[in-house]
Amino acid sequence: MTAMNPDAVPHTRCAVCEAPLENPAEWLGMCPACWGQAGMRAAESMARETATLHVEGFRIRRRIARGGMGTVYEAMRGSDEQRVALKIIREDLADQPRFREMFQRECEALARLDHPSVVKHLGAGETEGVPFLAMEYIDGPNLQQVLRKGPLPVDRALEIVEQVCAALEAAHAQRLVHRDIKPANVLLDEQGRVKVTDFGLARLPRPAGEASLTGSLLALGGHYAAPELERGDPAADHRADIYSAGALLYHLVTGEPPRAHAEPVHQRRSGHGVTLGLQRIITRALQPDAERRFASAREMRLRIARERGFLKAWPLFARRQAQLVLYAALLVMLISGCLLAWSSAQESPEEVAAALRATAELEARLAVEERLAPVPAGWKPRQHENTLGMKFVGIPDLDDVLVSIWETRVGDFAAFNKAQADGRWIKETGYRRKLSRAFHGLKKGEFVETRGSWRSPGFAQTDEHPVCGTSLFEAQAFCTWLTWKERSSGAIRDNQAYRLPTDAEWSAAAGLKPEPGATPEEKGASWKVKMHAFPWGHDWPAPDGLYNIVDNGVVDEDWHPNWIFKPRRDPWLRTAPVNAVPPSPLGLYHMVGNVAEITESLISADPELRLYAIRGASWFDASREGVSLATRARDSAGMRIDKRGFRIVFVTRGGEGWRYVEK
Repeated sequence: MTAMNPDAVPHTRCAVCEAPLENPAEWLGMCPACWGQAGMRAAESMARETATLHVEGFRIRRRIARGGMGTVYEAMRGSDEQRVALKIIREDLADQPRFREMFQRECEALARLDHPSVVKHLGAGETEGVPFLAMEYIDGPNLQQVLRKGPLPVDRALEIVEQVCAALEAAHAQRLVHRDIKPANVLLDEQGRVKVTDFGLARLPRPAGEASLTGSLLALGGHYAAPELERGDPAADHRADIYSAGALLYHLVTGEPPRAHAEPVHQRRSGHGVTLGLQRIITRALQPDAERRFASAREMRLRIARERGFLKAWPLFARRQAQLVLYAALLVMLISGCLLAWSSAQESPEEVAAALRATAELEARLAVEERLAPVPAGWKPRQHENTLGMKFVGIPDLDDVLVSIWETRVGDFAAFNKAQADGRWIKETGYRRKLSRAFHGLKKGEFVETRGSWRSPGFAQTDEHPVCGTSLFEAQAFCTWLTWKERSSGAIRDNQAYRLPTDAEWSAAAGLKPEPGATPEEKGASWKVKMHAFPWGHDWPAPDGLYNIVDNGVVDEDWHPNWIFKPRRDPWLRTAPVNAVPPSPLGLYHMVGNVAEITESLISADPELRLYAIRGASWFDASREGVSLATRARDSAGMRIDKRGFRIVFVTRGGEGWRYVEK
C-alpha cells in the first residue's frame, strides 16, 4: 500500500510549524503545542492590556469580549468592590463624532431603562478622552454561546423570547428601538434569566429624511435585522425589534438563523412543542411587511405566554403532517388486523384502547384547528363607543356589524330601567312589552323560582358586573331603547341600530370559522368540535384564574363534588366584572364563562319549537361540552335565570326601523 502524502490532503499539517495533524478538525488547524503557545500569547497580551488600562474608580480584571465598537472588561468598582462590566469604546473610534454619539446613546438608553430583563446602568464617564460605560456584570453565557450546543427545548426557547419581548416592551415604552436583537446581545444570568444588552444602535424613531448610520452597521445583526432596517428606511419603528425577536426564536428552536425563504419550523425540527401555534408566532413576527407583524412587543409576549401555557397543559405531537400519517397508519393497521396481532403480542387490551382513544383525541384536535379562524395579520378593527360607555369592535368577515367587547353591564341595564318611567321611547317606537317568566336561581344544585331579580340575583353585583336574569324580551327592549336614545340625541344615524347578535355573528366573534349546517342546532352537532374548542386551547379543565367557569368553590357550596373532573380555582364564586379576564385575540372578554349569552337566532327550523340559541358558558358550567365555544344551549324567550345575560352588537348600516316592534 502506498503511503498517503500529507501534503495531498488540505489542512493536514499545522498552520504554524507544519507538523502533521492527527485530527485536522481540532485546534483550528494547529497542533496541540502551537495551540497552547497561542493561548499563552493571548493571555499575556490580555494581561498587558489590562495592566496598562486605567479607568478612574475601577480596577480592570480581564477582557470579556471585543466587538465592532468597543471592548468589554470585567472590573471591580473601587467604591464598593462591586463586580461590573466595563465597556470602553475603541480608541480609533473615540474621535469620530458619530460613533461617540452612538456610544452616548447606549449610555442614555440604559440609564432610562429599569427592567429585570435589561442589564442595569451603573454609570458612565471618560478615561483619557475615551468614553466608558459601567453596567451590571452578568456571570453567564450569551445565546450565541448557548446555541453552539444546538437548538433549545421549545418551551425554554419560548421562555427566553418571552423575556426578551418584556425587555423590548419596556424599551418601546420609553420610545427606544433596540435595532440589534441577536443571540450575542442576549445574556443569561446564573439563574437562567434573560438580560438584554448592547443598546448601541438603539434610538428614538428618526424623522423622515434624516440620514442613517445604522444601515451600514447592520451586518452585525445579520439574519436578525428587519427588512426595513436593511433598506435603511428612516420610518423603521419598534416593529423592527419584533422581527428580530421572531428571528431569534426561530434560531433557538431550529438551531439555525432564518435566511431568505426559511423553511417552516416543523420541517427543521420535530418533537414536543413544535406546534402550529409556534409556527404562527414565528411566521407573524417574520413578516417582511411591518404592518403584518405583531403590533407590539406586548402582543407578541402575551401570545408566547399563551403558547407556553398550552405546552404545559398537554403533550403535543411533533407536527401536523406526522399526526395525520400516524392516524392513517393506525387505521390501516386496525383494518388489516395487524394492530390486533401487535397488541396481543406486546400490549394489553387496555393499552390498545388507550392508544385508540389518544388517536381519536388527536384527530379531534386537528378538526378544531381547522375550525378556528386565525386573526388576520395586521388586523385593525373599527371601533365604536356609545353614550353608555359600551365599547364595540369590528370582527373579520362581519362587514356592517361591530360586537360589544363585553357583556351588557348592570349599570347599562340600570340606565334603561330608569328610562322606563319616561315612556316616550315606548310611544315613539311602538314597542309592546312581552311577559317574562319568574326569576330562577341556583339553590342546592337546582335552578328554582326565587324572589331574585336582575337588581338582586342572590349574590353581590356592581355596575361593572354583567346583568343577569334578563329574558330575551327584556334584552330586545334594551336594544330598542338604546337605538331610540342614540338616534334621538344624534349619537348615531337613522340607519344604525343596536340589537342582539345572531348565532352566526356570535361564532365569528368567538373566532370560529363558518360551521356546516343550516341551523344553530345543526352547526353545534359536531362532537369533535364541541369537546375541544376552548379559548385557551384543547386541554381540560381551564387554567386556574383565567376563565370564570365552574370551580371548586361552587362545588363546595352547591354541587356534588363528582360534578367536576379536576380541581381548579378562580377568584369568582358567581359572576365577575365584565373585563376581569384577558381578552380574546379579537379583543372580546368572557366569550366563554361569566354568563351565558342569548342570541336572536332560533335554535332549529321547527316552527313549533320557539327556542333560541344560547352561546358561551357561564359560571355554572362544568362539562367539556358545556364550556366549548361551539356548543349551543336553548331556552324560551321569556326565561329569566341567574346564569344568563346578553351581549349586543352595533349595526353600522342597514339598521333602519325599530328592530323589535311587534307587528
